Amino acid sequence: MKLHLLKIKDEYYKEVLNGSKRFEIRKNDRNFKTGDHIRFTDLDCNPRPGEWRITYVLKDCPEYGLKEGYAILSIVRVDKEEP
Repeated sequence: MKLHLLKIKDEYYKEVLNGSKRFEIRKNDRNFKTGDHIRFTDLDCNPRPGEWRITYVLKDCPEYGLKEGYAILSIVRVDKEEP
């Protein structure tokens, strides 16, 4: 398992935090894998509360509109903190 620190805009983090956004679309320059964990930071690299596990990675699917080199990550919160 690898831990990825990813920057996220406030508007998207709020949706991830409340559970309505359960995915991330990212450039796959980190070789994301199922089971890896994500912690988010703001755009100034300040940490955000929470940790998420990648449960599925969809990549290399241009026939579904996913640009080459990008991945859709299905994520689920794994820490015990409340939003």
